[in-house]
Amino acid sequence: MGLYNSGFDFRFNPDDRKKIFYALGTIIAAALLLLLLFFAYETVKAKPVEISFQKNPVKSGEQSATIVTVSNTTEMDAENVLLSLAAKEKTEFQVFPMNEKFNGTIKTLSAGTSRQVTFVLNPNGDVLPGSYSFVATAVINGQISEAEGILQVTK
Repeated sequence: MGLYNSGFDFRFNPDDRKKIFYALGTIIAAALLLLLLFFAYETVKAKPVEISFQKNPVKSGEQSATIVTVSNTTEMDAENVLLSLAAKEKTEFQVFPMNEKFNGTIKTLSAGTSRQVTFVLNPNGDVLPGSYSFVATAVINGQISEAEGILQVTK
């Protein structure tokens, strides 16, 4: 054995090359499948805050209702969950809860449950046609979550 002779021969016969190629292909395919499953899970799992419009698009000057769903995705019950919905274009829309008893706080939200709060979107006069952004914000067990929805306004 010489000084530069490592003792390991890196030359593989054709059968060994095929086995290594198939093994590497299997490992890469398994990794891609796991990555795909992870992204599918992230897409499907419940989000802490979601916005849906009862009617979209609406006509200029027409009121609309928005349902904000708050889900407690943590493993602990949540108390005094803060929830708000606001228009990014504050001069164009007024936003207020449909239920006058709702003061912006959900007293108790058990782990794994959700609540829906309906908000009225009242345009300030006839707003220009276009898209308007609304942001729902919830604070659940100290964690801030936001969701954004786009309302389309037509003539």
